[in-house]
Amino acid sequence: MTQIGPNIITFFMSNVGISIWPAWMKSFTNLTELSFEGSTLSSIPDDAFSTMKRLTSLSLDNNHLHEVPLALSGLTTLQSLYLEDNLISNITWLPKSSSLSTLSLGGNKLSNSTHISESLLPYANSLSDIDLEDNQLASIPELDFLAQVDSLDFSKNRLSSATSGTFPAKLDYLDISSNLFSAIPSFILTLQFVPTLALSSNIITGIKDTDFPSCIIFVQLDNNRVTQLTDTSFPVDSGILSLTLDDNPLGTISALAFNNLSNLTHLSLKNSYLTRLPIALSSLKKLTLFDITSSRYLVCTCAEKSLQKWVQTMSAVTLLGDCGLTSISVFFATLSPRCPSVITAATDLRGAANLVASAP
Repeated sequence: MTQIGPNIITFFMSNVGISIWPAWMKSFTNLTELSFEGSTLSSIPDDAFSTMKRLTSLSLDNNHLHEVPLALSGLTTLQSLYLEDNLISNITWLPKSSSLSTLSLGGNKLSNSTHISESLLPYANSLSDIDLEDNQLASIPELDFLAQVDSLDFSKNRLSSATSGTFPAKLDYLDISSNLFSAIPSFILTLQFVPTLALSSNIITGIKDTDFPSCIIFVQLDNNRVTQLTDTSFPVDSGILSLTLDDNPLGTISALAFNNLSNLTHLSLKNSYLTRLPIALSSLKKLTLFDITSSRYLVCTCAEKSLQKWVQTMSAVTLLGDCGLTSISVFFATLSPRCPSVITAATDLRGAANLVASAP
C-alpha cells in the first residue's frame, strides 16, 4: 500500500472492521476523497492527515468516535465532512481553516447547542448543508450567521424549548419531527420562507390560529396528541393546502373548524378517534383528497346527510375510509339518499339501524 499510495486520488474502505488507523495511509499524499465507513475506529492519530494536502472530502461515518479527532483540525482544503452515526459529543476540532460546505453530524450524541453555534462560526459564509438529526439537543442552536444554509434537519432530537435558537435568513426547510414539543413552538413565527410545518411525532395536544405564519402551506402534525379542532384552530385566509393529522386521538371537530381553510386540497385524518364524519367538511370547496382510513370508531348515519350535497358537488374529491362495514363513498352514493330530509334524534337512530342493515 505504501508503494501505490502516491498514485491514489480516491480511496474508499467500508465495513472492514478496522479498529486502528493504518500507518500506511500517510503514503496517500495526493488523495482528494477518503472514506473509512463502517469500522470500529474510536480514535485517530493526531498526525493522520498531515500528508494529505489536497483532501476535499472525508467520510468517517459509522465508527466509534466520541469527538471530532484533533487530526482534522489541520486540514485546510476540506469541503465535505461526514461523521454520521458515531458517538460524538464534542466538535471542537473541526477544521477551522477549511471552507466546509457540507457537514454531516447526524446520529451522534451532541447535546450542547451553544457548543454547536460556536464551533460553526468559522463556516458562516461557506456552509450550505448541515445535518444534525438524531442527536440529543434540547434546544436549537443560534444559527442565524449561516448565510448559505437553506435547510435544517433537527428531527429525532430532544427539542422542547419553544423559543430557543435563531435561523438562517435563507431557510426554506425545517424538520423538527420526532422531538418533545407539547405545542407548536413560537419560533416558527420567525420563519418567512418555510412552507412546510414538519412536526410529526411530537407530543402536541392542541393547535390554534396564532401558531401559523402566513408562509405555511403544508402542515404535518401526524402522530401527536391533538384531541380536537375548534373554530379558531386555523388562521383567517390561511394558505394551507395540505393538512395531515394522522394517528392523533382526534375525537372532536367543530362545525366551523375548516372555515378558514378555503385553499385546502388534501386532508388526512387516518386512525382518528372520530365517531362521526365532521360536518365542517362542507366548507372545503377545493378538497381533492380526504383520507380517514383506519378510524375504527367511525359510523355514518343520517345525521351526516347534509354532507351529501357537498359530496355531489365535489366531483374531483377522493374519499378514503370506512364507516363500519361500509365505505364512505358507498354511503354517500347509495345509502345517504335514503335518509329523510328532516333529521331528528329519533330518525337518526332509526336511519342508522336501517342503513347498516341494508349496507352491501
